[in-house]
Amino acid sequence: MKENSIRRAVREGRAALGTGLKEFASRGVPWIIESSGFDYCMIDMEHGAFDLETIADLAGWFAATNVSPIVRIHKGFLHHIPLLLDQGIMFNPETVLGILSGGIDGQTYQDIATKKKKKFLGVTTSNKTKTSTSYGVLDSGVEDQVGLLIRSMRDGILSAASVLGIEGAGAVLDAFKVDLGKISLKDLTGTEIEEQLKAIFSKLGDDMAASAVANLDAFQKVGEGQFETLMRLAKDYQTIDVQMQSIGRTFGAVGASSVEAREALIDLFGSLDALVDQTQFYRENFLSDAEQIAPVMQAVATELDRLGLAGVDSIDAFKGVVTGIDLTTDAGRGLYASMMALAPGFSAVEKYQAQQAQAAADLAKTRASLEIQLLEAMGKSSEALALRRQAELQAMDASLRPLQEQIYAWQDAATAQAAANDQAEQASTLANKRQSMQIELLEAMGQSSAALSLRRQAELEAMEESLRPLQRQIYAWQDLAAAQAAAAEKVSNAKDVLSGAYDREAATLESTASKFRDFAKTIADFRAGLSIGVGGDVYGQARSRFERTASLAQFGNEASLQAFTGDAQAFLDASRARAASAVDYARDLARVAAAAQLAEAGAEGVASAADQQLEALKASVKALIDLDGNVVSVARAIADLKAAQVEEALLQRQADQATSAVPALAEVNLNLTDMNAIIDRLNNNQAATNDQIAALRSEMQAALVSIATNTGETSRILRRADRGDALATQVETA
Repeated sequence: MKENSIRRAVREGRAALGTGLKEFASRGVPWIIESSGFDYCMIDMEHGAFDLETIADLAGWFAATNVSPIVRIHKGFLHHIPLLLDQGIMFNPETVLGILSGGIDGQTYQDIATKKKKKFLGVTTSNKTKTSTSYGVLDSGVEDQVGLLIRSMRDGILSAASVLGIEGAGAVLDAFKVDLGKISLKDLTGTEIEEQLKAIFSKLGDDMAASAVANLDAFQKVGEGQFETLMRLAKDYQTIDVQMQSIGRTFGAVGASSVEAREALIDLFGSLDALVDQTQFYRENFLSDAEQIAPVMQAVATELDRLGLAGVDSIDAFKGVVTGIDLTTDAGRGLYASMMALAPGFSAVEKYQAQQAQAAADLAKTRASLEIQLLEAMGKSSEALALRRQAELQAMDASLRPLQEQIYAWQDAATAQAAANDQAEQASTLANKRQSMQIELLEAMGQSSAALSLRRQAELEAMEESLRPLQRQIYAWQDLAAAQAAAAEKVSNAKDVLSGAYDREAATLESTASKFRDFAKTIADFRAGLSIGVGGDVYGQARSRFERTASLAQFGNEASLQAFTGDAQAFLDASRARAASAVDYARDLARVAAAAQLAEAGAEGVASAADQQLEALKASVKALIDLDGNVVSVARAIADLKAAQVEEALLQRQADQATSAVPALAEVNLNLTDMNAIIDRLNNNQAATNDQIAALRSEMQAALVSIATNTGETSRILRRADRGDALATQVETA
């Protein structure tokens, strides 16, 4: 049967579109309207020019399209429209077993009243009404839905009866005859139709439940049908069993005979929910995890056995069963429903078992860790490492273990290599330490050259082979620099020694000059104070001592010059005491004055010679040294300086022979050349100084001779005076 296009549009969730037809009526009009996308066409007979024959033709033409025609009847033809007394659906009586096996047969019906009028000359002569029922084909979808509803009610009743332990309910239900009669839907809205159908099928469920389970009315509550009562009792029964099992016990009675006691228990709590909540509180706060999960595990195992799935022991296996169910079959749909109902419990069991496995693994890991720590504390590092690796391999996926074992092998090789390197390094460190101590020992023994050679040998051995020639050149340059530094230091030391010698001899010359000037001044002062006095005495010893002192003092004898004034004064005192006349004393006085003049000249000569030597010394060494202190002679210092220069030149020649790459050290050579020139000038100045000293001594000798001659002349004059040959005598003071 072709579907009404207006109903199709409503089913598809869209508005039904239509158009009207008043004047044109040809075979092509319905096709034009269909091609325009319309769902229906309203044929207007009341305002149009269509007669019944044309309306019939149009109806036939529209039947060939998917457009539904609607005819608006002219009021003159209303008597042709029958009166609809009732309409709805109806199903043929059938047993539940017959419905399950062959489905339920249904049809639509309409009760129609038709009026027939007879007229003669415009006057109605007869007016009869005829009632008839017409039947139509019921949509197959409606029949399927009714069949599924009856099947569902049967399954629910059987399931509840099974929970309550009632046997034989299946046979009773299969024999139960379903007779729904006519279901009137006339003038009902959609909501009203829904309520009508719900009431009818609810009554059917109550009748089926009452036939399968006796005495349900004893447990009915207000407003509750027997089907609902049966479902509630089954739920209560099952919930109480589950709650009792969750706390590790049973209700104590089973079957339909225990229903009354179970309902009484629920009434004590006020509701099933209250019983569940309080039982759950007890379970969660008084039972261990193992006690809580035990009944769930038992229930899951029992249900899996019932389903023939005892081998399902993991989440993946459970998923595999669910994804493999064929939902197009009754068995598949039932299994799917059972698996979904079982899923929460199965998941809880799996999580608990996973937690227990993890706890066991953690405990084993902790134990292994403690064993490893114990082995390490006992010094058994190899055994500890083996145990740690064993634990790591056990904890990883099997596919990764070969790769991890290769990693261990490489780690062991690296560890062995590191150990070998450490041993070699320790040996090297020990050898270096021993060599370092040997070098220290050589240095402590004063064998610095041997220590340096050993240190350089160690450095070369520790160096890459290609670098050793360059390092040897570095050593050669270092040796050259050290030798030049040593030579320079010797030259510097020689300078210091020369400076010290200069200071010492200069101080000696200055002291000598000062001392002899003091002698000369003392004698001059003594000579100026000579005067003729009275008296005379024997003065032999005093004169002898004076003459000896005077003879030495005139040549610059230090002791005689120092004793001259005392001995002269003693001689004059003796002369004054002995002299018989003024002439005798005057003669001795003249003798002393002459001797004093000679002694003074001798002292001045020595002082002048010392001054000249000091000036010559200063001129000789001022270009070489800054005055400093030491205790050797100038000649020795100059000799040491020359020796240092000779040694430096020798070292330079040796260095030139040792390496061909040594450049000329211009600055050092220049300094050494300057030093040689200075030393040459010093030698020349020293020779000049020696010549000057010799000339001074010659001059002093001539002066002393002159003094001696004058002294002899004075003696002759004095002797003449003693003989009475008086002459005028005058004593000149210096």
